[in-house]
Amino acid sequence: MENPAQGGASECLTGKYDADELTANSADIQAAARAIETGLALLPDPMRAAPILSRRLTIPQNTWLAETGLLALPRSETELVTSDALSCVQAGEPIPPFISVRDAAVSWATFASPAESRAYLAAIWNRLSEKERQGFVRAAKKKSRQS
Repeated sequence: MENPAQGGASECLTGKYDADELTANSADIQAAARAIETGLALLPDPMRAAPILSRRLTIPQNTWLAETGLLALPRSETELVTSDALSCVQAGEPIPPFISVRDAAVSWATFASPAESRAYLAAIWNRLSEKERQGFVRAAKKKSRQS
């Protein structure tokens, strides 16, 4: 994403929403302003402010707010902020299982971000032999037919 402050154009996430989803009446704007003000009062802890904003703003409004905030930053800061924010929502590395390996894997996958899931799946897939890959695909197809 280019930073408009640096002269670039951006492909914004908010472009996926209709204008009606992003527009608000004056009461909505006042409520959003109060939510943001409350969130700012909780500085420097965004983990405390986030639930307030998620309850009081719509998903398109939160998307716009996040994207606008990132676009207001210099590129170097944008990369640091997004990296920090993503680290707060990722599952991290799987821990050694204290329960069965399968249960530990299911537990980790529940909390893993899509990027983490894809990265671990790709790494595991690359370690499998061709025979193991074929068996995995057969089992996955069988499981999807049962669902």
